[in-house]
This record gives sequence, structure tokens and C-alpha cells, in this order.
Amino acid sequence: MTTANATPITDAQTSTAPKMVKYPITVFNDGLLNPFPDAAKEKKIVGFHPKSKHSIPTPSKMGITFSAEFLRDLIVFLNNPRGFALMITGETGSGKTTGVLEAGAYLNWPVREYACTGDHEHGSLRGQFQFKSAKPGEPPAMTFVHGALAKAMRNGEILLINEFDMGSPEELAGLNDVLAGRPLVIEENGDEIIYPHPMFRIIATGNSNGGGDETGDYAGVQSQNMATMDRFRVIKKPYMSTDEEIAVIEKATDGKIPTAIAAQMVEVAQSFRSLYLQKQLSRTMSTRSLVHWAFLMVDYNGAQNANGDSIIISYTVQRCFMNHLRSDEVDAAKRIVSDQFADGVQWD
Repeated sequence: MTTANATPITDAQTSTAPKMVKYPITVFNDGLLNPFPDAAKEKKIVGFHPKSKHSIPTPSKMGITFSAEFLRDLIVFLNNPRGFALMITGETGSGKTTGVLEAGAYLNWPVREYACTGDHEHGSLRGQFQFKSAKPGEPPAMTFVHGALAKAMRNGEILLINEFDMGSPEELAGLNDVLAGRPLVIEENGDEIIYPHPMFRIIATGNSNGGGDETGDYAGVQSQNMATMDRFRVIKKPYMSTDEEIAVIEKATDGKIPTAIAAQMVEVAQSFRSLYLQKQLSRTMSTRSLVHWAFLMVDYNGAQNANGDSIIISYTVQRCFMNHLRSDEVDAAKRIVSDQFADGVQWD
């Protein structure tokens, strides 16, 4: 990405402050994807200048391929959230978090991550007093430490709240004022007021849409407060298409997995997902697991059994997926792999 493609929004910022710019929407996927084909010249997306200095590093590009629909939703939200936050829901490993991080990498926009847990407290997001040493070895002193929300609001970062639906709805309701666009007031720190930076965004991810787990597969997911969720725009992140997942495998392994083999691996993953939806498997093969399988295929290349037969396919898929299954599910999974890789899959 070159600075020639970045158009400044304002010249009122100092040279040391992060500089907001606008990029052409074709900046994503190396210009190969335009989710607004009828407005390619006019459509821009906000971001930061590549030489801007931030308090945290901007994400690194991972080579993720965006789908047109997901990218379109991200562009519209990041350009102008209209006073709302964004909730990305989808199955495990479908690319909810990595998609946001990849967008941040292209736009030089820092992403501050925060993971919700069942014992989440709003104070950990906002900030709280802690015993903290100024230097290693020095005695700690009570000091106020700003949380991820306060830092992201102040610095114009994307606050990415992962596993949002695992948080306590009572505690997450503490976000309502900020979600409504009001400044963050921290009474316990001398009534400190933090006004939202114009580039501040909140994006949450979860395996549900905030209404609770309908499948019973995601332990810890809670139904969220309706008033909180009413402040979110909700989009669904499905698994990638066949061609997209093949491209991900090829990129992840630097082309060491032939396209034909990658296509067979994707077919296996899709068959596993189908059985999972039919409740015949207790686990689905995510894109994350698929890439893990590809890595193992490269790392274990040449593995053989005692008879000298190649066991690379069976050996690797067991370690990234099948060993997670219940014992009564393994035979069905083996049949899927054997049917797809018909030429001599050895299971011993």
C-alpha cells in the first residue's frame, strides 16, 4: 500500500498525531475485489496514514480473502457507524475476528482486542485502580489503570470485543451510554471524561446473535440485554466458499499444498459441517481447523507406517480434528476422508 492512494481527511492534525485518511475501496485483496462495482471511483473508506504512530501496533496482514458481502458490511460500518456498534455472529472458526484484524491491517487502523468471560466486570473494560509498580522490582503503588474501552475511545481504535455473548448481560449493559455516543465518565478517577475519538468503533463477535445459544454447543453463551443489543447492527459471517477456502490453504502454505489436494480437503471439511448440522458429529471443521490440517500436511510430509505406506492424510486429520470426536463418531468421519481421498488412505 502506498501513500499515493491515501487522501487526507483534514490537515488540522499535527505531524506526530495519527493522521486520518481515505483509501479507495479496492485497497482490499490487492485490488481484486470491489464490493461496490457501480461506485468504484467515488467510494472511499476511512483509515489511518501508513506512517501514523499509534499506542499499539496495527494488525499484520494474514492473507485472508474477503467475501464481497462481508467486506461490504465492514466498509459501510467503518465509514460511518451511525451511532451503532457492530455484532458479527457465526460458527466457530469462520473468520469473525480475523476478518476485522485483516481490515485493520489494510487500513492501518489499530485494533484493541478484549475477550469477554463469564466473570467479566465492566470496570475491566473502563479501567480500575490496581497495585502497580512503575519499574520491575519497585514496590507497587495504587494507581488507576485505564481499560481497553477507555484507551480505544481516546486513541481512535477499533475495540474488538471477542466472545461478547459470554459476558454477563448486567455488566455489558454498562456499555449502553458509550454505545449511544455519549462520553465515558470515570467517577472513581476524579470524574475523568473521555470523549470518543471520531475513529473510535466497537465491534463484537460471538457464536450467537445475543439471543442465547440455540444449538447447545457453545457452553457459557448467555442471552444479552435487549436494550444493549438494540444498539448493535448484526451481520452473519458464514464459512467461506469452496474457492475462497482453497485460496486460504494455498496462501497459508505458500503453495505447498497442490490445488487439487486443497480442493479435496475443503470437500472433507464441508462434509464434516453437513454431518455436524445433522447432529451426527459433535464438532464441526472450521476454516481454522482446515488451515491447521494444511499446516500439518506440510509438516508431516513423507510420514509412513511400518509397511512403508504414506499415512500423511490420516495422520494429520486425526490430530487436527478426529481426536476431538467422540468414539462413536470416528468411523463416519473416517469414511468421509477415505471416500474423498480414494487412493490409499491408511489409518494405521
